Amino acid sequence: MTNSSCANRAMADISFDRLSPTEWRISDRRFPAGSSECVLGFVARDTDGFVLTRISRPWESVSFASLDHVARALALDGRFSAPLVG
Repeated sequence: MTNSSCANRAMADISFDRLSPTEWRISDRRFPAGSSECVLGFVARDTDGFVLTRISRPWESVSFASLDHVARALALDGRFSAPLVG
């Protein structure tokens, strides 16, 4: 995915697919389901909230208070050069 397509992503483009009671795959609805371009990352529920691991930064995990906060962060991803802070 190019930086410009990240910059144009809206919250409505973010899809959460439940993998287990505590884990979700996050996809961009603008790309065909099952394509590598559609997968943005994974979220796991922990005792403090939700931990996001993005495909673009697999070495980095960021905690958020809710899945809504995760979606907002991914909608903003690509608009800033600095890493997101949850």
